[in-house]
Amino acid sequence: MFRRIDDFAGAWAFESGSTRKLFAALTDASLGIPVADGHWTLGQIANHLAIVIPVIGAQAGLDFPGAPATDEPPIPSSAKEVCNAYDANATRLIEQVTQKWTDADLDKEDTVFGYQWKRGFSLAILVSHQAHHRGQMTVLMRQAGIVFPGMYGPTKEEMASFGAAAQ
Repeated sequence: MFRRIDDFAGAWAFESGSTRKLFAALTDASLGIPVADGHWTLGQIANHLAIVIPVIGAQAGLDFPGAPATDEPPIPSSAKEVCNAYDANATRLIEQVTQKWTDADLDKEDTVFGYQWKRGFSLAILVSHQAHHRGQMTVLMRQAGIVFPGMYGPTKEEMASFGAAAQ
């Protein structure tokens, strides 16, 4: 749980930057790659990350006009559409948090998905939620032969570009 806006801002800068880097590797063709029959596609997972920001943000009292009532992702039409939606929502979140909330506001509770969550917890969920779904996406991308950037360290391809032995 975040207790200081500055701590969230630093974590959000890194995590949303990592998500943007990963999304930049998506292609229109890659969006339809499924996890398994009956499960979300790569595009739906990416789109879920984009639209859950205003869903949680609005439930936590931030201003997200037209925020969807659910985080159930529609199938996006293009990789660029997903990237743009994520970028706009990630940017709006940090602007809203830093302009509207104080450190004391992070201890206030809101009803999010039917649960009483402190605002600092809602922000922590957004951060860890991204990491969770990025992990799913990298597995699917690897299986599809899509090269993607490292998030918390270099990928096999990045290690090779450094001249290091693959692990």
